[in-house]
Amino acid sequence: TTLVRDKKSDSPTTAKAADSQPPGDTPPETPTSVATPTANTPKEGAEQASPPPAVDIAEIRLTDGKLSFLDESPEQPFQTKLDMVNVSVRQFSTDQTKPFAVEASIKSEAGELLRQTGTITLMPMKVEGEVEAHDVLVNRYAPYYAKHILFDIEEGLVDLSTKFAHAKDEHGAQTTLSALTTVLKSLRLKKRGAQDDFLKVPALTVTQGALDLAKHTVTIGEVVASKGWVSVRREKDGTMNVTTLTPPAPTVPTENKAVAASPTRIKETQQSIVSEPSPSPWTVIVKKIAFDQYAVRFDDQMPPQPVTLIAEPLALTVDNFSTEKNSTLNTAVRLTLHKTGTLAVSGPVGLDPFSAILKISGKNLDVLPLRPYFADQLKIAVTSGTVATEGNVTVRTAKEGDLKVTYTGQAAVTKLATIEKTTTEDFLKWKSLSVTGIDVDTNPFRLAIKDVTLTDFYSRLVLNPDATLNVQGIVVQTPPPPTATGPQQIVTPNPSPPTPEEKRGAPIKITRVTLQRGTVDFTDRSIKPNYRAKLIQLGGYISELTSVEGKPADVDLRATLEGVAPLEIAGKINPLSKDLYVDLAVDFRDVDLNPMTAYSGKYAGYTIEKGKLSLGLKYLIANRKLQSENKVVIDQLTFGSEVNSPDATSLPVRLAVSLLKDRNGVITLNLPVTGSLDDPQFSIWGMLLQIVRNLIAKAATAPFALIGAALGGGSGEEMNYVEFPYGRATVDASAGEKLKKMSAALADRPALQMEIAGHVEKEKDLEGLRMYRFERKLKVQKLEDEAAQAEEGDALDRVTIAQEEYLKYLTLAYKNESFPKPRNMIGLAKDLPQEEMENLILTHIEVTDDDLPELAKRRAQAVREYLLSEGKLDAGRIFLVEPQAIALDSPGEGRGSRVVFTLR
Repeated sequence: TTLVRDKKSDSPTTAKAADSQPPGDTPPETPTSVATPTANTPKEGAEQASPPPAVDIAEIRLTDGKLSFLDESPEQPFQTKLDMVNVSVRQFSTDQTKPFAVEASIKSEAGELLRQTGTITLMPMKVEGEVEAHDVLVNRYAPYYAKHILFDIEEGLVDLSTKFAHAKDEHGAQTTLSALTTVLKSLRLKKRGAQDDFLKVPALTVTQGALDLAKHTVTIGEVVASKGWVSVRREKDGTMNVTTLTPPAPTVPTENKAVAASPTRIKETQQSIVSEPSPSPWTVIVKKIAFDQYAVRFDDQMPPQPVTLIAEPLALTVDNFSTEKNSTLNTAVRLTLHKTGTLAVSGPVGLDPFSAILKISGKNLDVLPLRPYFADQLKIAVTSGTVATEGNVTVRTAKEGDLKVTYTGQAAVTKLATIEKTTTEDFLKWKSLSVTGIDVDTNPFRLAIKDVTLTDFYSRLVLNPDATLNVQGIVVQTPPPPTATGPQQIVTPNPSPPTPEEKRGAPIKITRVTLQRGTVDFTDRSIKPNYRAKLIQLGGYISELTSVEGKPADVDLRATLEGVAPLEIAGKINPLSKDLYVDLAVDFRDVDLNPMTAYSGKYAGYTIEKGKLSLGLKYLIANRKLQSENKVVIDQLTFGSEVNSPDATSLPVRLAVSLLKDRNGVITLNLPVTGSLDDPQFSIWGMLLQIVRNLIAKAATAPFALIGAALGGGSGEEMNYVEFPYGRATVDASAGEKLKKMSAALADRPALQMEIAGHVEKEKDLEGLRMYRFERKLKVQKLEDEAAQAEEGDALDRVTIAQEEYLKYLTLAYKNESFPKPRNMIGLAKDLPQEEMENLILTHIEVTDDDLPELAKRRAQAVREYLLSEGKLDAGRIFLVEPQAIALDSPGEGRGSRVVFTLR
């Protein structure tokens, strides 16, 4: 049979040929139809007043039918051939109240299979049954859907099975589907004109589905998919491939005609509204959605440099999804970004109205893929950095429709590094910025933070030749839009008085800000030669920062300039309040003046040979008034050669210094400064600069900078100590080279004396001592074992143990230990593996904090003996100094296991 539907036909199908068999073929055997008389069949000769007799047919069967179907109504005609058309009708009766059974199966030329079983009752109308389809090729039916979408279904198979029921009576029609199961396999979608697929779904299963047309409900038990791929792309114009999958809706032209609204027409309209209520909206319920091992790629073409973000693997679960009002679903998303970062979001979400209570956990999220979004707005480049967060987000919809968002938790930015684009020099970097106890609300704005901790940070400050700081120009300034020319009337609105909330400002509170191991690297390029200084070991805290008036925060910050000049800042500040309040004391001691010789040469006309500067400053800012006390102490300031500078003062600088010095060579100045912050002519920094000019009072270096050339070049800072291996007190080759240079330099400067102080690094030196004593136990065994061959003068420290003989002497050392050993069944000491013997010996080696002072002393003695062994120094110029404390951290860079030198 061939069925054709042309484009002009209103009927679903038009029969153009009714030959079920091709010419020459023998038609199949026609099944026999059997009419069975029933009890209702009237007898011959009876009156015909009663209804016609019912006819019952046991079975009607169509076997191995063939059907050719051509549909010319779509833009692209659809044609198919159906083979193995089998239809069976059982228990058919002309009595319309009796149900009869129908079974059918069809197989298409593409191998698609459709099966249906069910029963039909005509009076009243009732249809029930099951239908299933297998291996349905979705793209075969493109003529029916192609014009409704903007993408192609490259591949896809569908298996479907469901139970169905339809009934119609005086109350209306009832149509339902139940036990619906759909399996979508090997789906691939591609936007038309694109080269690659934007969606790949290896398998998607929908189970326990149900539909009720009368109630407008769709219920699905579970949607499960895994190992899929989604590619999202945003073009330069902002359009996204996944949001432009269908053609735009056609615009309907409207006619601007006035219609007279008569009272009769209004009444009819009102009656129509009352008598025809709007249908209830559809409700969709999905009990569980589970996507696993998915991959999502996002390509963004909008930034100047395209961005690619890849989330793989991605897992999504949704429980109890519903479009009903006030319903709540539970969701969980877990994904990995660029193979290193992880992000997890979970919690309940409400759709109408929108609300969410989400737990968020992000770890090791790399910021580098996001650089194109802000790279063109900054003059610095981010070269590394990761973000982490752990917290809870709550979103609620207020009555007026605004969203109220709160977040509680913590966040961190680690291993951040930035450079200046023009110079490629480090700009800002840190090891960790941690923010804990975050509690923020957006509507109205409120912020509370428990702790902010910045560790191991570095900041480069540069004063450019034009007297601007590098931090002032890191943001690219966008030129303002052109303004219209010609006279314009400027209307100034009357500003409304600020509300009490605006006067108070947004409530902000930060319980504690902690700085640890910071470095500020300053370079002045406005002077020749350039001046450079480092403020290192910057640390401290600021506590109880708040925007509340009258509650200043405590400040305690400490640092050292070039590792030798301590800086301490302590007091109270309130920078978040409307009225600035500052009450700080600054103590800056022993700043070496020799590196300041470029300033002294330019403004004083002389270089500086030596000198130290100490500052004791007190600043009070209240009610926008400044009161300050500046105590300046300059010790042993000694000028060097004269400098021919056009900017140098004409004052007798040498004489002024000589007059200001006391008999110990110390200059003490007290310089109070007061002023108003509202005075545009007032500048505290200008006044301090004047102090620097007059007294040549700003410099920073270590004492060893004066003899840097003799110590091998450079500033000599690295020569103010020698390091020792942890747990040892023997001068190694590297330390010996330093000490030889130090001895030569001191020999050339007989007026200098040197103090030597041993230091330890507690935890690592304790472990080093343990290992040192462990090694000596093995060396003792070898020395005893080879006593007959040992030459006179051999010492334990010179004994070495080769790898192949290590186990031998470890075993001997273990056997000689007196601690209890594991025994076998007959009570003899068990043979143990190497690792267990090592662990037992190390465990029983006693090392305590009391051993550390002695270790520090032995290190200092070893250095003194080494210096004196060179024969260039008098023992009276070298002093052993008892360390004031056993440092946990290194005094400066490098190890804490060292000997530190001080020149006097």
